[in-house]
Amino acid sequence: MTEQLRADYRDVRAKYKVRAYNLFDEIAAEIERRHADVDLADNKLLTALKVIEVSGKDNWQLHDSIIRQFHGNQPALQVLKAAFDKAGIPTGIEKHIYDYEDKLRQAQVALERAFTGVEKHTFYGAAKAMQEIAQYEGYDLDVDALFPSGHVDEVTMLMGLPRNWEDLAKK
Repeated sequence: MTEQLRADYRDVRAKYKVRAYNLFDEIAAEIERRHADVDLADNKLLTALKVIEVSGKDNWQLHDSIIRQFHGNQPALQVLKAAFDKAGIPTGIEKHIYDYEDKLRQAQVALERAFTGVEKHTFYGAAKAMQEIAQYEGYDLDVDALFPSGHVDEVTMLMGLPRNWEDLAKK
């Protein structure tokens, strides 16, 4: 019976790993696609660039409004940052821009560690890394609803494994 439980555990874990990696690859491909090009025909962006050009340096409410309208649109935010910098307007736009390639690498490492057991709670860590990426992309990923305590038990439940799966795997 123990051998069967271990085999079931390995099978479920392998399927979950394949599913997790496939989902990660889909998300990474979508992010790559979204960051590929700036839409130079975007009238909203062109208007924002003109407004930046003619606005005063002290009109922080207007500048903040422009930045908020492009939240999640990383290529447009990069263009806006360049326009604000050229006009000498300090905005804090940097906190809305991120290095998506680095963040994806960090999330992938956390995901790999989750399946190799390098650290405890890495499923939660991988989910938190994806949550950060989602926020920069303009989405909300409620990780804490998936993992209310941040512990491995929630992942075990999601994988369909018994609560004592770690003890079974050691035998």
